[in-house]
Amino acid sequence: MGLRWLWTLKGCFIRRSTAEDAPLIVEEHILNNRRIEKLMYLDTTKKERIPLMKDIPFFKKQEIRVLRNLGRIDPFNIDHYIARDGYKAAAKAILHMTPEEIVSEVRLSGIRGRGGAGFSLPA
Repeated sequence: MGLRWLWTLKGCFIRRSTAEDAPLIVEEHILNNRRIEKLMYLDTTKKERIPLMKDIPFFKKQEIRVLRNLGRIDPFNIDHYIARDGYKAAAKAILHMTPEEIVSEVRLSGIRGRGGAGFSLPA
């Protein structure tokens, strides 16, 4: 079984690859900075390949929050994460909010599940 999708540091979106595609991905894409057309997302309505994740209709309107630091910080250096406001929300919650305020903030955020059904949080 191969990758369902891969978002690379270059912002490319590689989908439905197999174990046999791994050498091609490493050689062409990672080492030689070339896109692999056969592994790019295919927009079936326009019949064209879309290389960048940010240009794929499903992702186009989404704001990347969890992985926004990917490729910008050293994931093994906590100071890099803190320098980009890592733990800022946790510090606010711990130092300045009551448990009730935290629950209220989460509810007001409108956050939804990402398990596929998009369920809202319980009231």
